[in-house]
Amino acid sequence: MKFVIISDIHSNIQALFRAEETFGNYDKLISLGDIVGYGPNPSECINWVRKNADISLMGNHDSALCDITNSIHFNINAKQAININFNMINEKQRRYLCNLPLKEEFNDIVFVHADPSKPEEWEYILGEEKIFHTLNFMKGKFLFIGHSHVPFIAEYRDGSMFITKHTINIKPDARYLINVGSVGQPRDGDNRLSYSFFDSTRKVIEIRRFDYDYKKTQESMKGKDLPNFLIERLEHGE
Repeated sequence: MKFVIISDIHSNIQALFRAEETFGNYDKLISLGDIVGYGPNPSECINWVRKNADISLMGNHDSALCDITNSIHFNINAKQAININFNMINEKQRRYLCNLPLKEEFNDIVFVHADPSKPEEWEYILGEEKIFHTLNFMKGKFLFIGHSHVPFIAEYRDGSMFITKHTINIKPDARYLINVGSVGQPRDGDNRLSYSFFDSTRKVIEIRRFDYDYKKTQESMKGKDLPNFLIERLEHGE
């Protein structure tokens, strides 16, 4: 079975449409959350996910747009973007966000936006110690996450861990934690969109990166009075 796993679209329809062009053939499409926030097109991105995703999960920005009080711990730029996004979606779209689950399981695969042990607290899985701990105690053979906007594949086998940002061949005696990165706002110093492709038949997991017209997104963000910091970071992928 072939899975496309995306996350952190963040209202960036230009990046999402470009990603869609690259998917190829797949059996299931999974959205790990944060459809909205930061970018200029929340309504269009919600509609796309509703139409195309076989599994769609809630991220912290989706939660904030469902209930604006959930953005209390956001930084000033994220909070301003949420307030702007809030006024750009309708009640039906808001209800869709409010009803998204936090975590889903499919056979030996776990899908979640952030830390699966307490997904409602939106904790990041970053740093080798945290990644190792998660791999050591996680349920299932595969764990797909988003949230940090930093893509990687971590393999845990015989008490040791290996981390890569590229393609990995699945071993029968290993477990895998995959951060699929961000479609709409990469933060690893690479401004190309990011997502993961998982072929369980061929036993391959990929991190895929593609250029998109981020300048078009930036122009749209300017027209919606979104913060300059959020506009400029798209160019630098940080």
